[in-house]
Amino acid sequence: MGEWHWAAVAPDTAAPHGFKVSFHARTFGTEQEARDHLQGYLDARSDTDGDCALAAERLRSLSGYAYRVNVHVPGKAWHVLDGEAELKRFVADLQGVVRPVAFRRPAPSAAAPPGRVKRRLADSSVFQETDVLPEAARAAEEHKLGRHQDTFVMPRFGAFKPKGAGNRVYGFEHGLIRHDEGAAPQVFRWDQIVKVLRSAVTHHFKNGRYTNTTFSYELTRSDGARTSIDGSCHDPQYKRHANPDSPGMRYARLGLRADERITRILLPDAMAALRRGESLTFGQIAISAAGVQGKKGLVPWSEITTAEARDGNVVINRAGKFWAVHNRPVLAISNVSLLLALVDICRRDA
Repeated sequence: MGEWHWAAVAPDTAAPHGFKVSFHARTFGTEQEARDHLQGYLDARSDTDGDCALAAERLRSLSGYAYRVNVHVPGKAWHVLDGEAELKRFVADLQGVVRPVAFRRPAPSAAAPPGRVKRRLADSSVFQETDVLPEAARAAEEHKLGRHQDTFVMPRFGAFKPKGAGNRVYGFEHGLIRHDEGAAPQVFRWDQIVKVLRSAVTHHFKNGRYTNTTFSYELTRSDGARTSIDGSCHDPQYKRHANPDSPGMRYARLGLRADERITRILLPDAMAALRRGESLTFGQIAISAAGVQGKKGLVPWSEITTAEARDGNVVINRAGKFWAVHNRPVLAISNVSLLLALVDICRRDA
């Protein structure tokens, strides 16, 4: 019997660090068994709990990344954890502020074999190679994706699994291809993406020392198909001698590049809609050519001073006011970069 668990994390003002961490009592032999059980748990509560319904949908859409199964909704999270790993994670609270949460180590399984080596996440959850498999190359040519830039492999951990085995993500000039094992390549052209859901790029620290940086971008195509770019890396700005061109850093830059390219593609139509007098909604933030809709009515663009993504939140400020017009979690807003670009243009025009 293995030592895989899943844990639920939720805000609780009475708990240390403001979070309550609950381990499921049962342990599982493999990560997949723990993930399947978590999926069943979330599905069973989807009819009565909106957070569970959203988490169940997100868990089902995740690719089969070995070692890392983390599902987040605003204010809550579910994690599949290896009992042999050091049980500490960073999660986001209702405002998206990342804080450390210490997990209490469950009692070790009596059936667990002695002497197993601890597995730790290295510089990245991906590694690079230069080849493009023939099936993916044909899909890239058919969809006119342009120049090939990177190939990333999601490694499968295990003594009998070769390093090269795993799902692949190919970065191209005009889009990306996700090629999961045993499945046909999925093409995501930048001009086919209608929604980008990104989390804050988060720098993690333990006892005051930098450990790693995590990032996440979820892309939704016009037909509803989704893919994600998420992982971890060592940022040279925080870690001396870290390689700025490591696979993890390049994978993070692929997510950033996708966000920027998609924003540039969506921007002209969004500006045209505003000039036609339409209102655009980003989560709970609504904007129009006249201004930003606040809790107490419309705030004209001439009174908006700043709009930025800061500490996991989108913050829009008004001149002469202490309280922000909006302070919303990044995770609750699709196309954050597009929103900030529109606000910047409208402010300048005003």
